[in-house]
Amino acid sequence: MNNPASSSHSRPDQPAVDAFVQVAAASQALVAEFLDKYPAAVDEKDSQGLTALVMATVYGSGNMVEFLLKRGASVDKKDSLNRTPLMLAAGFGRADVVEALLAGGAAIDAEDDWGRTALKHAQEHDKTAIVALLEQWPEKEKQRLLVEEAEREARFLKETDFSKGLEKPIPKPRPFKTPPRP
Repeated sequence: MNNPASSSHSRPDQPAVDAFVQVAAASQALVAEFLDKYPAAVDEKDSQGLTALVMATVYGSGNMVEFLLKRGASVDKKDSLNRTPLMLAAGFGRADVVEALLAGGAAIDAEDDWGRTALKHAQEHDKTAIVALLEQWPEKEKQRLLVEEAEREARFLKETDFSKGLEKPIPKPRPFKTPPRP
């Protein structure tokens, strides 16, 4: 019987990678089991050059995309035509996947071999909801970051005991002396 600890560092054979990538569109449990055994395989390409994240982007769900990103999938790993998962999701009109990829840090301005961004892919395929989402994302992201910063600050203020004062007194400032002129 194989030792799971030693197999986690080995590379799976190509048929195993092919099956893993195909399953990524459907079964989170099977993907988790495979990645537990081969954690580095999360970005492996199948015999057609597709990764599990690409399969989940096109055929799976936003939840599977989030799961793969948490397991270490590269959010902007490009295919043979230099398309990112975000470009594919935009072109296929997969709003839940687009949101998951953007939240995972996908580069919104990445370009494929023809200079097209995710926004251009959505426009070319008449995915108006995706176009709106991508056009609004920078502002939404700024708002999200501001909310996160405010929440961190509120947590800090709540968790900090200001009643104890400082451990050391603040030293008095030294008077500034103008240096003598030469």
